[in-house]
Amino acid sequence: MVYDPANKPENPYARIYANFLEQTKEHVLTVITDDGLNRRMRVAAPGTNIWSWSVITWPGYLATYGDVADGFMFTRDTDMIDFFDRRDHRSYYSDGAPSIDFRYWAEKLSGSGRYRSIKEYSSEKFLAHVKSVLAESDELGDEAEADYQRLVAVTKRVCAANGVDFAGFTAAQRQRQNLRRNGVTSGLVYDRCPVPELTVAEDDEEARELFGEVVPEQSPAERRAEILEEARRYAETEHQAQDWLYDQDRYFGEDPWDADLREYTTDFLFACYAIDLTVKLWREYEQTPEAAARRDPGDSYVLVDGGLVQNDPALPVFDLDILGSGNAVKDVADELVNLYERINAHPKARVNLADTLTKIAKMVRAEAAPEWGETIDELEAKRLGAQQDAEVPA
Repeated sequence: MVYDPANKPENPYARIYANFLEQTKEHVLTVITDDGLNRRMRVAAPGTNIWSWSVITWPGYLATYGDVADGFMFTRDTDMIDFFDRRDHRSYYSDGAPSIDFRYWAEKLSGSGRYRSIKEYSSEKFLAHVKSVLAESDELGDEAEADYQRLVAVTKRVCAANGVDFAGFTAAQRQRQNLRRNGVTSGLVYDRCPVPELTVAEDDEEARELFGEVVPEQSPAERRAEILEEARRYAETEHQAQDWLYDQDRYFGEDPWDADLREYTTDFLFACYAIDLTVKLWREYEQTPEAAARRDPGDSYVLVDGGLVQNDPALPVFDLDILGSGNAVKDVADELVNLYERINAHPKARVNLADTLTKIAKMVRAEAAPEWGETIDELEAKRLGAQQDAEVPA
């Protein structure tokens, strides 16, 4: 399907999205924790927990819990807020719903969440499948219907020109056809079902091409409607639907179990819409004085999966993988000492990355030039001294 901004398609989950909008129209964001990639936030209408949820993030993960969107955990990128951020994505649907790729998001479920059922049988999807297959059928599809209407128009035109009743003529055609199918091509019974011989105008090329073909009693469209009505009687359960498809292999093939008759659960769709709204509210929060107050550049650092460390946004990111890369320490000693100083200068980093500091000190002492080892000795003495002071009760 080609995207047309002036003629956007209908959202297949329009009813669910409309309900989500109605239930969350007064929701606001409350930030509980804002510490780098470690965040905790709650989205709810003031004064109630109904239709509320919370989101927590840590490096590589985002999880949801609450009255709705409960029990989902996703993993993909280091910062999952960035992963779910759709500010630059236009709405694909006519109701303005976010054009979320639910299949892709579902692939990012982690832990036990990846095994929970996020799809369930949908009678609506079953009937939509039946409609779609029949509409593309060579025998009953839209093209077959167009051919049928051409044949009807031609036959009516020729009958009228010859003064013959259309209904009687086509009934005689079908009687003769049924006899031939049963092997009767001559005799008294055959002769009692004559088909009038009609004259076709010389200049009617379409009639010369089509006239004489038997006009079926039912049009393809009528037959499609009949089959769809029958399908509705078997739409209650997935087992019934699949058995019915198997019995209708003439139209639906010999392996109907390949048909996807399941749809995402309302719970999962709500979770995705909740995450989308949460990320929007979070981005608005990031521009507020409250967020700025929480993020003094001198009191923040980031440790990211993959070995990246940065304890001041103004400084370059350091790749901790270099500590195990086998590179000659003497070639990077100045960088290691600089990193040591940066980590040691930050209260949180000094505690949380203590093992990294010890490793850096050991490497520099063992393999770097003597002057770098002396610098590390001085820095280590200060760090250990400060650590001992902090452990002594006041």
